[in-house]
Amino acid sequence: KGSEDLGGGLKAGFQLEQGFKSDDGTATAGFDRRAQLSLSGNFGTVVLGNTYTPYYDLRDATDNTAGLNIGSARDTFKTARADYTDKLPNVIAYVSPKFSGFSGAVAVSLGENKAANSDATNHVSLHLKYANGPLLVGYGYQSEEIKNAKSTDYNLFAASYDFGVAKLVGSYQDVEHAAGKDQDYQFGVSAPVGGATVF
Repeated sequence: KGSEDLGGGLKAGFQLEQGFKSDDGTATAGFDRRAQLSLSGNFGTVVLGNTYTPYYDLRDATDNTAGLNIGSARDTFKTARADYTDKLPNVIAYVSPKFSGFSGAVAVSLGENKAANSDATNHVSLHLKYANGPLLVGYGYQSEEIKNAKSTDYNLFAASYDFGVAKLVGSYQDVEHAAGKDQDYQFGVSAPVGGATVF
């Protein structure tokens, strides 16, 4: 990743990330994590490319295992029902600056798979949050429309509070999909121990 000061308070940036398997070193296909360009200034930040959604950013900040892929509430939910998409291609996103602790972000992913008899895949994602000192409270929404299928809509209410000796996190998510509605809750505690963090 890198950035360039354009003057006048403007800064351009790029970030390219590719995953690999830790057991054998096999690389994943292309830049499957982030592949984005950004322009930031006093107005906030505009992001273009393949990147994580605002919904994911809020869920990750309040996850019971800090977004790890092992033991998180998201992995538990995925065993019963497909969970939200965490990163999307062809994204146009805006992240606002903070105003007295309040901020927000919105992203639209434009599908490229439109056909004569079907609409393109489209996703919309956003979050609104208040983060000031040890407290974070936020709401997230994501709608995933896969061609002509009924959209799947996610709503997230999440919070965290850092006491210093321990940090509490929790969230409630409801999902409306073609087969009905699902709900999940998660709660976690983490504490610094030496140079590590225990969940």
